[in-house]
Amino acid sequence: MADSESVAPAQILRGQRFDISKGGLLGRDVKVVAFHLDHPHVSRVHAKITCAANELNLSDMGSANGTFHNGLQVTRPIALSPGDTIDVGPFSLDFDGKYLISRSRADNVQLCCSGIDYEVNDNNTGKKIQLLLQIELVFNPGEFVCILGPSGSGKSTLLNLLSGRRLPNKGNVYLNGRDLHRNFAAMKQDLAVVPQSTDLYRSLTVEQSFRFTSELRLPTDLGKDELKAAVDETLQLVGLEQRRHVRISHLSGGQLKRAGLGSELLAEPTLLFLDEVTSGLDEHSDSEMIRLFRSLADRGKTLVCITHNLSHVEDNYHLVAVLTVGGRLAFLGTPGEAMNYFRVKKLADIYLALQTQDPESWATSFLVAFVVPEVRSRAHA
Repeated sequence: MADSESVAPAQILRGQRFDISKGGLLGRDVKVVAFHLDHPHVSRVHAKITCAANELNLSDMGSANGTFHNGLQVTRPIALSPGDTIDVGPFSLDFDGKYLISRSRADNVQLCCSGIDYEVNDNNTGKKIQLLLQIELVFNPGEFVCILGPSGSGKSTLLNLLSGRRLPNKGNVYLNGRDLHRNFAAMKQDLAVVPQSTDLYRSLTVEQSFRFTSELRLPTDLGKDELKAAVDETLQLVGLEQRRHVRISHLSGGQLKRAGLGSELLAEPTLLFLDEVTSGLDEHSDSEMIRLFRSLADRGKTLVCITHNLSHVEDNYHLVAVLTVGGRLAFLGTPGEAMNYFRVKKLADIYLALQTQDPESWATSFLVAFVVPEVRSRAHA
C-alpha cells in the first residue's frame, strides 16, 4: 500500500477547494484570511501563499503549531509543486497545480496498519524475539476498539506502534492513507495517549488544572473567552462541571480518571489510545468511563483501548482485535462476531479458546477466512 494511495472511506475524501492562483493567507481568523481553516490548532494567521513569477510559495507566519510541507516543517519559503501536501493543524491540503483540496482530520480519522512486524534483541542471548508478526488492521472514524490478548501477545507494543511512538521493523501505519511515522510531526496533534496513571497538579482545582493545560497546549493567540469556552466545554464533556472548584487531590478515583482524560481532550485530538485507563476502578466507575469513551466515539473520534476488564466490552465497543502469544492477529470484528468465531458464550473465555490451537494456526485461520476479503475491504468502506 503506497503512501500516496488513498484508502480512506468516502467521508474522509470529501474536501473543500481553494483557488490559490493569486495567493493569500491561511488561518483561523475569518475576517483576515483568504482561506479559512476553523480549528483551535490553527493560528489566527497561520501561513501565507504568495504568487510571483508564476510560482507559488508557502511560508509559515509564526504559527503556534507549525506549517508542514510534505511532512516537513516549513522554516523558510517553499515553492509549491502539483502533488504537494500542506498540513495546517488537522487540515491536509493537497495541491493540484491551482487548487488546494482541504480535508480535515478533526473527528474524521481512519487508522490502518499493513504487514506490521516488530522484533527486539534478547539482552541475554542476542537472538531476535518476535513481538508482532504480520498485523493487518483497519479502524474507521467513530469506532471504539478493544485490543485483547494474553500476556506476551504484544498489546502494548502494538499500541505504541499505532500511536507513532515506535517504528515497526516491517510494514506501515497509515492515518487517512498517509504514512503516520513519515508524517508524524505534522499529524502528532491528532493523537493522544491516555496512560493508566494520571499526572496532574494535585493542589489545583479541576478548572485551574484545565485552564493551565489549555494555555500550554492551545495556540497562544486564543483569546480569554475562547480558552474559557474550551475549558467549560471539556468540563461538561467529561462530566466534571459540578466538580470544577474541587482540588485534584480531593477527587475520587473515577473523577481523577475523568480529569486526566479531560486534560488530553482540551487539545481536541481525534485519535485516542487508552492504555488500561480504567485499571483500579470499581465496577460502577469502570462502566461510567467506558460509556464516556463510547460517547466520544459517537462524536466521531476513533478510540483504541487495552483493557483487562471485559464486562462492558460487548455493549459498548464496536470492534475487538484479538492477539495471540507471539503477536499474531487471531481475530478482528465485533464482540458478537468474536464470540461466535471462538465458540464461546462470553468474551473472557476467548483466552481459554486461544489455548486450544497454536498461535500460528489461529493467525492462519483468520487470515484465510477474514483478512483478505474483510479487513482490506473495510479500508474502502
